[in-house]
Amino acid sequence: LQAVDSDALPPPPLPPPRWRAGELLRRVRLTIARGGRAAGFGEAAVVRREPEVESRACRICIEDDGPGFDLLTNVCACRGSLRFLCTSCLLKAWEARGEDNKADLSCRVCYQPFVGRAQELLSKQLRADVKEQEAAKPQPSSEEELNRCKQKIAVATKLWQQCSYTEAALLFEECIAKLSDMCGGRNFELTARHNLALVLHAQGQHEGALIHAKAAHAAFGETFGAEHALTLKAAHNEAMIFADAGQKLEARACYEATLGIRRRVLGAEHVDTLKTSVNLGQLLVSLGEAEKGEQLLRETMLSMERVLGRQHPLALLTLQNLSIAISARATQEGKPVPFEAVELAREALEGRQRTIGDDNIETLEGRRDLGNVLAASGNIDEAEENLRQALAGMERVLGFGHPKTKEVLSRLRSLLETHGDADKAKLLVEEHSQSQAVSGAKEVIAPKPERGVIVLVILSLFVAADDRRCGLASAAVAHWKALAQELRAQCVEVEVPEEASDALAFFAACGFKEAKVAAEAPPLGPPRRRRLCIELG
Repeated sequence: LQAVDSDALPPPPLPPPRWRAGELLRRVRLTIARGGRAAGFGEAAVVRREPEVESRACRICIEDDGPGFDLLTNVCACRGSLRFLCTSCLLKAWEARGEDNKADLSCRVCYQPFVGRAQELLSKQLRADVKEQEAAKPQPSSEEELNRCKQKIAVATKLWQQCSYTEAALLFEECIAKLSDMCGGRNFELTARHNLALVLHAQGQHEGALIHAKAAHAAFGETFGAEHALTLKAAHNEAMIFADAGQKLEARACYEATLGIRRRVLGAEHVDTLKTSVNLGQLLVSLGEAEKGEQLLRETMLSMERVLGRQHPLALLTLQNLSIAISARATQEGKPVPFEAVELAREALEGRQRTIGDDNIETLEGRRDLGNVLAASGNIDEAEENLRQALAGMERVLGFGHPKTKEVLSRLRSLLETHGDADKAKLLVEEHSQSQAVSGAKEVIAPKPERGVIVLVILSLFVAADDRRCGLASAAVAHWKALAQELRAQCVEVEVPEEASDALAFFAACGFKEAKVAAEAPPLGPPRRRRLCIELG
């Protein structure tokens, strides 16, 4: 053995700086100019950090683990610790409602419909209950038959939302036939006809959908009045069918009228009002009014976060439409597509993957729109990958002849031809004409359980001595704050050595405050640094 002088040993490797904890999204380099010459520079990093560890326990049984324990998250509009609910408690609470209330598949805390796996579990159980009732009592009383029809309408509605369109249509038609001659069944018959219109719309049968939608709208108006919630719901869906049928001016008039009434009757932040606002914003973008549509969608998203939270399916739809609006506005103005558009599209897609699964039509539409935004931003390879995955899913879920499947096929073909891949485009069309699944579609990667938060970290900022005290450094910080707000970052951070009193004073004057961090061991070697941050609203 040899004695070694400890001072001669290389120092132990330092832990990575705080800003590297997470996923680096992009670096931002800044050149500061004054009078046509360079006066300084700066650099920042945009990172997504892992979400803080939180207690994840069922809101009813307060359990968080155990044999067969299955915890659901974000299955309704409840937030905080109330968003956690185990499958066992979900089913027990639903069973306790009694037969007359089982058709109501909504949360009894936030009163919003369950979504995702909770919706699937309850609709599956409700369907099994209906079959058991029919087997146990083939000749029910009129009251029992009416209750069964209510439950079948609820089951058919969930089948439609899960893309089982043919099965949903048959169940709706069965209920319509029974309810038309049943005492007290008129209102439920109208609901079944209205929902059947939505099934036909989802199947691309716009003409038939419009017939049922108009009939339901008129009947609801005669029965309940023009400002009743059901009448307004029918008007909203009629406008949606108009839009997808290509009658966009009729759709706009219908949406604007419905939005005005809903704001006055229900309030500006009622969920139904927000739905109409989202759809109108999307329609304005498709009519070429991207700036107006973007403004409406941004306003709607602020309300959505307050009312439903950012992970609710309606909020994810708003994010998706907002990303399209931002991309469309940039294209119309001849500017590069902002990074915000791509990030919002990713967030919307990943949220849907977590809540409703990869093969739901809304998730596939989110992947299609992400592909379109990526293509507009110049990221052609990733755009092609997402469009192929969307096409493969739509071929599987909707079929090769569905209008939405053909729309994605056309978009992917155009992308390939525009960028010199004529052979790929030809193969794509040949595969589709022979009802062969699209080739080259990569396996979809499951998203992380939580996206985490975005933080902009200032890494360096320098202004030449002769150009200081002219507001240049403050302008650079203001630029970074504006960028962070555009990216929906939670805060802007900077780490400053303790002895750099001038720098500490400068950032304090810019609004930065001491960040609250967990106690850490003092670093080896470099001087201690103070972490400052400014929270963004």
